[in-house]
Amino acid sequence: MPGYLCQAARNLIGLSQQELHLLSRVSKKSINDYENGFAVLRPPLIERIAATLREQGARLVTGPGFVGVVASASRDDEQGRSRSPRKAPAHAPRAKPVGNLGDGHAG
Repeated sequence: MPGYLCQAARNLIGLSQQELHLLSRVSKKSINDYENGFAVLRPPLIERIAATLREQGARLVTGPGFVGVVASASRDDEQGRSRSPRKAPAHAPRAKPVGNLGDGHAG
């Protein structure tokens, strides 16, 4: 899982870097550097991050010529609020997860 997908997944499910750090037991600096392309993490750390993102509802979606992230439900949706007080809750239809975050393949 590339760092930019980690960041996309984290944002999609409404986790801050601090929350991901606490849940995954990976340092906040490592997460920040990884997401911004300043660090290459060891596979066990990437798997801990990926497992945490999966547990929180993120799924990697891949296909011919594309890769992306979908969320089965964001924490904000479940709580009925946005993390930003300026935003109203979004009521977009949920996409069905079709892959596993971290394995690079749909299925």
